Amino acid sequence: MLPSTLYLSRVSYSSEKRQIIVEFSNRCERVSQRHQFFPKFFFQLGAIPEADFRAVVAGFAPQKFKVTVNDGVASVFAASFSDLKALNNFLGKCFGSRCNIVEPERQFLMERGWNYFDSFSRDSEGVHRLERFDFPDVNLPFLSAAFKETVTELLRSNDALANDLLSKAALSRILRVPLMGREAGDPPVEILLENIFFTAGMPLPVGASSPSGRINFFPGKGEIDFSRLVAMLSSRPFSNIGFETMNCQCCRPSSPDARNILPSGLVKVRFLREGFYFSPFSMVWAHEFHESMPFRELRESRMREYCHQVPPAGPFSRGSEGFVMLIDAVSLERQGFVEVLRDYSPAWFCTVNEGSLSREVNSLLRCLSSLESLIHSEGAKVAASNGLFFSQAIGSSPEFFYRKALKGVVSALLSSLPAQLITPGGRFFSKNVAMALEALNGGIARDFEDSVINGCERVIFPCFSRAVVDKASIMTLAKRFSELYNVEMPLLGIRSNS
Repeated sequence: MLPSTLYLSRVSYSSEKRQIIVEFSNRCERVSQRHQFFPKFFFQLGAIPEADFRAVVAGFAPQKFKVTVNDGVASVFAASFSDLKALNNFLGKCFGSRCNIVEPERQFLMERGWNYFDSFSRDSEGVHRLERFDFPDVNLPFLSAAFKETVTELLRSNDALANDLLSKAALSRILRVPLMGREAGDPPVEILLENIFFTAGMPLPVGASSPSGRINFFPGKGEIDFSRLVAMLSSRPFSNIGFETMNCQCCRPSSPDARNILPSGLVKVRFLREGFYFSPFSMVWAHEFHESMPFRELRESRMREYCHQVPPAGPFSRGSEGFVMLIDAVSLERQGFVEVLRDYSPAWFCTVNEGSLSREVNSLLRCLSSLESLIHSEGAKVAASNGLFFSQAIGSSPEFFYRKALKGVVSALLSSLPAQLITPGGRFFSKNVAMALEALNGGIARDFEDSVINGCERVIFPCFSRAVVDKASIMTLAKRFSELYNVEMPLLGIRSNS
C-alpha cells in the first residue's frame, strides 16, 4: 500500500443539511468531504397525463420538489429523502402505483462511480479513484482492531467467520451498500438490478421478484452452468440486450441478415408434419402461445404425458403456417419439420448506444478478469518465496482471501442475472429482454448438444443455462465447451453431485 492510499470507508446522509458526507481513511488518517445532494426517483407516467402528475406533486408540497419529464418518465428531485418517501406514498394513494426508491448514499455512489472500499490517491487537488483491488486497510467502528488485523487473526482462529466477513465486504464494494447497518432483505442480484435501473434512469415498481425455479440435484451426475456465458454474450461486443436497447428506432434492421438481429424475433414457417408439436426455446413465448392459441387441452394432456415443465407449441397440421421464434425456426428447419418463409417480425438491439445492462455486465467481467490475474499472480509469488510453506503463507493472507471473496461475489452475480431477468411476474421482468435471453440461452444449449456432446452421451437441460451430464466426462466436456466459445474455463460453473 502506498503511504497516501486512502479507502472509501463510510458514506452518510444528513437530511437537515441536505448533504452527503464521504469518509476516506486508512489506519493512520481520515479525510472527509461534504457534497450538496438532492435525492431522486423515477416514475413511469403510463396513462397519467403529465399535467395531472405535476399538479399532484405541486399540491403535495410545491417548494420541495423539482420534476422533469422525458419520454413518459418523470424524474423527481426532493429537498430531502424523507420528503421523497412521503411523496412516493402519496403518489401511491393518488395513482395506485409507487416506485422503488434507492437510499441516498447508494444514489450518490452511483452518480460518482464510486464504491465502498475503493482505493484513492490524494494530492493538493483532492482524492482520485484508483482502479485497484487492494485490501481496505481501515479502522471500522464495530471492530476493536484494524480490519486487516481482525481478518488476519480470524484466518488463524476461525476461517469460516473470516470468509463470511470478507464476503460481506466484497458485497459492500460491488453493490455499493454499507458493510454494517443495513437490514438484510433483497438478494444481491436484485440490488444489482436496482442499481442498473437507477443508473439508466428507468422506473422500477415496488415489489418482490418471483423466485426462478430450479432443479438442484441429480445424484451421480455432473452439472455445467453456462449462465455467465449467457450474460457475456448478451452484452457488447456480441450483442446489446437491455431494457432501453431493444427494438430501438435508430437501428431498425433493413434485412433478416443484419448484424443486430436477435434470435428472439418471429418468422413465418410452413409446417411439414401432421399433428406436430415442438418444445420452444423460450418459456415466455411458450406460455404466451399456450394462453392465446386453440387446443389448450391437448397441450396440457401432452405436458402430463411427457412430463414437460413448459407447454409445447402445437398441434400444427401439415401445410399450415404460423409465426415462431427465429431460434426455433432454424432448429426445426434443420430437422426437416418446417419450411422457413419470407415474412418476419424482427427483434433487434441498438448498435449506437450501449445499454445499462451491457455496461454492468462488462464491468463485472473486467473485474472478474482482473481478480483472476491478481489471484494467480499472488499465488505464484507466494509459492516462489515460501516453497513448501506455500499453503501456510497463502492461508494467512487477507489480500488473497479478500480478492477470492470479490471474485466469488462477481461470479455469483453474473450467474444470477440472466435467470432473474427471465422470471415472469418479477419487478425486473421485460418480455422482450426475457425472450432475447432465452433465445440466446437456447442457441448455446443447441451448440453444446450438437458440437460438444455430438451424440456421444445423453444430456439433460433441467432449467435455464444448465446442462446435466455424466460426472466422469464433465471436465472433458467443459473444456470442449470453453474452446468452442473461446472463453476461459472459470466462466463456466462446474459441479459434481455425489
